[in-house]
Amino acid sequence: MASFDKRLHYETNQLVRIAYELVRVAYELVRIAYKLVRIAYELVRIAYELVRIAYELVRIAYELVRIAYKLVRIAYELVRIDYKLVRMAYELVRIAYELVR
Repeated sequence: MASFDKRLHYETNQLVRIAYELVRVAYELVRIAYKLVRIAYELVRIAYELVRIAYELVRIAYELVRIAYKLVRIAYELVRIDYKLVRMAYELVRIAYELVR
């Protein structure tokens, strides 16, 4: 009977050691998982910042396109005015030529 008790005690100690080792491994896995969650959180935060920056760049690009469009319209109007002035100058030269003849 004493031999059986010793054997039972030995087996119980082995199970306790195995359980302790499993708990230690589980604790390490939890620590690793926590670090991975922190890394994932940082990646999400960085991705959010990148999206925010991209949105701002798109907004700025849109404003630049609007300004460029306005500048093109102004340039077009200036070309039209210049064309009218050239036509007027041509007419003045023609009239002067007629007067000189």
